[in-house]
Amino acid sequence: MSTGDLEKSYGVASHRISVTWNGVRESFRPLKESETRTVLTRYGLESGFLFSLGRLNQRKNLGTLLRVHAALRTQDRKDLTLVIGGKVDHGVEELVRSFRESPRSSRVHWVGLIPDADLPAFYAGATCFVYPSLFEGFGLPLLEAMACGCPVVSSDRTACPEVVGTAGLLVDPEDERAIAAAIARVLDDEALRVDLRERGLARSRLFTWEESARRTLGVLRDAARKHPA
Repeated sequence: MSTGDLEKSYGVASHRISVTWNGVRESFRPLKESETRTVLTRYGLESGFLFSLGRLNQRKNLGTLLRVHAALRTQDRKDLTLVIGGKVDHGVEELVRSFRESPRSSRVHWVGLIPDADLPAFYAGATCFVYPSLFEGFGLPLLEAMACGCPVVSSDRTACPEVVGTAGLLVDPEDERAIAAAIARVLDDEALRVDLRERGLARSRLFTWEESARRTLGVLRDAARKHPA
């Protein structure tokens, strides 16, 4: 949820809002190719896929993601693989079931919940992390992807832009053409991928749990000064 969402939903003035970001664990980092390959081989995968992760509910915009992937595969990218991680949540079970039974499912891998120890390899092995979410409280997978050096295409809604900043490509999550165009740019432009990788790594270094604790402590101290017991 962005500061704007808080203002709009709860009628809180912006000067009364203090932002404390989440941090990213040190285990999320760029990996050697051999480390990545060792993990992905266990899942029957090779590097070079699109990756998306999260609790698979309606706000994750799963139908749009699947349609975008199908559209990209018609543009001389027949072998483009989409890897989706996360638990199937209420409201999308029928979508997932019907898609798995369709011919389009051949290049989509549903890997379910990914153990924390394996997750960095998925980010490292992906050519692009795609996150067309309609609403996020924070968007931790975006931060994890950037910390692993994976280029990001993200929704421009709610908290996502505050996490990504200028380190990824931001798109309207309801505009399938815009999402597909952004992904295609990443796939086709090596210089862009390198730039997004470096921007993402630099951006992720701003999000530490030490900084999160410092900000939280500062807010509590400020509140105590203004409202002493």
